[in-house]
Amino acid sequence: MASKDENFSAWYNDIIEDAELIDKRYPVKGMDIWRPYGVKIRDLVDDVTHSEMERTGHDEYEFPLLIPQREFQKEADHIEGFDAEVFWVTHGGTTELDEKLLLRPTSETAMYSMFAEWIRSDSDLPFKTYQIVNTFRYETQHTRSFIRVREIHFFEAHTAHRDYEAAEDQIVEDLEILENVSDALCVPVTTCQRPEWDKFPGAHYTIAADVLMPDMRTLQIASVHHYKTNFSEPYEVDYIVDIDTWFEEQAEASGLDPEAITYDGKFNGPLDEGGGWTGFDVTYKDTTYRVPDVVSDEDADLDNQSGPGAFDEVVQAPEGFAWEWPDRPGNHEGPPLAIETEDGDLEIPFFSVNRHVHQTTYGMSERLIGSIVGVHGDDQGLRLPPDVAPIQVVVVPVIFEEAEDEIREACAAVADELDESFRVRLDDRDKTAGFKYNHWEQRGVPLRIEIGPRDVDDDQVVLVPRDGFEDEVDLASDHATDAPEGRKLVVPREDLAEAVEEQLAAFKTRLRTDADALLEDNLQTVKTLEEAENQPGVLRTWWCGDDECAEEIETEGAKDVMGFPRTVEDGEVVPAEETQGACIACGTETDQVVYMGKAY
Repeated sequence: MASKDENFSAWYNDIIEDAELIDKRYPVKGMDIWRPYGVKIRDLVDDVTHSEMERTGHDEYEFPLLIPQREFQKEADHIEGFDAEVFWVTHGGTTELDEKLLLRPTSETAMYSMFAEWIRSDSDLPFKTYQIVNTFRYETQHTRSFIRVREIHFFEAHTAHRDYEAAEDQIVEDLEILENVSDALCVPVTTCQRPEWDKFPGAHYTIAADVLMPDMRTLQIASVHHYKTNFSEPYEVDYIVDIDTWFEEQAEASGLDPEAITYDGKFNGPLDEGGGWTGFDVTYKDTTYRVPDVVSDEDADLDNQSGPGAFDEVVQAPEGFAWEWPDRPGNHEGPPLAIETEDGDLEIPFFSVNRHVHQTTYGMSERLIGSIVGVHGDDQGLRLPPDVAPIQVVVVPVIFEEAEDEIREACAAVADELDESFRVRLDDRDKTAGFKYNHWEQRGVPLRIEIGPRDVDDDQVVLVPRDGFEDEVDLASDHATDAPEGRKLVVPREDLAEAVEEQLAAFKTRLRTDADALLEDNLQTVKTLEEAENQPGVLRTWWCGDDECAEEIETEGAKDVMGFPRTVEDGEVVPAEETQGACIACGTETDQVVYMGKAY
């Protein structure tokens, strides 16, 4: 295996093959074969995601792979963003299709025509969905397993909300989910709002999560998008607001008391021949107003109107007013209807009863696994966080002929006991103990248990964490009776379960500490383009916001603009850093902090 420090790219390729995660020899470039151990890691990462989706009230769906061309064309920005990456299906057998189909590159255009069927009223909101499927993009650059592939194992959550603010709350929740996933993988991320030119096609804005890899390149592992109504309008994903709620909203927007307004639920009209009209009655405090639907004065005699229910005043509707509730209303232009109440005018727009939803998405891919491999692995192989390790504990018999049966029995008993709480493997193959140590270190098993003849006699076991061969690792334990060479822990048999739990937690902490240090030690502030060009890692600087300066940063500074650092405070997404500085390109004073890096 190549050395990680000397040749990260070669090391990365070696480790995923030696640990038997992927076989790249499939005859379609960028479409790898997932081997059993890789599948198990992937499934455990998915389990973390499923758990977060369950916790936050998302429902799992699974949409078809193929998308009709007509649906894909409804959102022009989306087409422009993905057109060059789409795989098209043009024939069914030998028959040319009447309409081309595409393999989903992502699922907005597949899902939202169905959202329009399922979402009818505000009682259907929020509508929170997700799926974990394969997506397909024609990646034209150099492919690399888990990082740049053409068939992508993909998680995507899609949500719909009443308004912009409710969708903003979803973005906050998504960033909380991201933090929990990051914790499970022991991988720190930077979260940046992407600049306009780099946001997801069709998005109002995009916040992306990047991991700094040991070769000082940044790897985007997740992204969250606020769409506003950019997709709901072309796909007609709208909902009818409850009429009582709608009137309360109009009262509040007009500066009136929303609790003082009532609507009797009746839609009045047409009455008798010659005096027909349609309209509604609305009451504010002690006065009931009859609001007709009048296109012109010829359509009804406002002074002589009658109808069901008592009312105090007839309101003159402006010319062109067309009230269509409770049928699906249209959107009409014109001035609002003003009802003069004792507290001021109640302004009723021509129509806002029928509203487009505000949408968000949150996506992650198999790049999560690429980040685990790259950030945590070493020259011995993988180092897997316990949360996503297919085998958390491996039990290895250290066989001596005179006590072979007793050793095997002790190992089997230990494996059986731990199997109730942990993912355990008893390695009883006819191989040397050294061979087995190397095999499981290469596959990143967090903890190894060794049992030899002395351990059987003394009713103890030996625990070796995956990083236990490193002299600098502190293996202090509440349960160990001895720590020979600072690399192993001798634990009484009766303390086994507690010691295993303790050591898995300690190993997870050390992984995260090491990963945090990688990012913190390589997050540097730069003030000139020359510094940016020569400094590796994630770079902090200032940008005035001018597109020409951004282009200069990326060309002269030889870095990609990652965007504006963001964090969550008091339930809102806010800038993570607000300091004054000079734009790295033109020198203009600004408080707009940006991060840069060399992206994969």
